[in-house]
Amino acid sequence: HAGRNAYTARSHWVHSFMGRSSATLPPWVICAPSLSTQYNVCGSPGCRCKATPPIKHGPYYQVSYTRKGKSSSKFVKKEDLPAVRKQLKNYERMKLLMEHWIDLATEL
Repeated sequence: HAGRNAYTARSHWVHSFMGRSSATLPPWVICAPSLSTQYNVCGSPGCRCKATPPIKHGPYYQVSYTRKGKSSSKFVKKEDLPAVRKQLKNYERMKLLMEHWIDLATEL
């Protein structure tokens, strides 16, 4: 029966996935992405960022994440912020759906 074979394959994948340590997660798993706002101080003497109080350069936007056990970050252009925020929101939704799917699969 095709449905039974699909369930067996899915169930096997869930159980093998859940038995893995975080160091051996599949390469498509990205852990804890976050968007941050950065303000920087430059090295130029007399710059506004050296004033009292300082007026730092920025904002600069940065996405930080861990993939394949390696932490990384990428700067995000201001015009790309809405798309990046949407992607992060979609990622959070996908994580919740995956957790729910695993919960359902392990109840059987």
